Amino acid sequence: MIFHYTPTSCSLASNIALEEAGVAYEASLVKLWKPEDVAAYKGDDPGRTVPALRVGDTLITENTAILQYVARLRPEARLLPDDADRLVRLVRTHRLPPGPRAVPLHAGRDRPGPAEGKWAPGLPA
Repeated sequence: MIFHYTPTSCSLASNIALEEAGVAYEASLVKLWKPEDVAAYKGDDPGRTVPALRVGDTLITENTAILQYVARLRPEARLLPDDADRLVRLVRTHRLPPGPRAVPLHAGRDRPGPAEGKWAPGLPA
């Protein structure tokens, strides 16, 4: 499984889901501001969409699709609510449910930044 991302996109939500679900993946940084990276990535995804998750021959694009795929891949991680009404509201707003899973990226000194050389858990800056 290869997770294509760029720090200037909404890739963070998919990264959190992959990490929280404990899914093994290879991180592939796509620097959309560098023409050579865009040209190389275009071979894998002609639409140049990030985030994208390569699972075998399938390329999953769009954050909400990746989030739902990861949640269904590892239901024990409980990334999606069991209640149908809450699930509809969640999908409509494209957000993970509030809770401890988002805290490490936004809590004071635990927040990744340039000093740590990381953008998010498991991903190079």
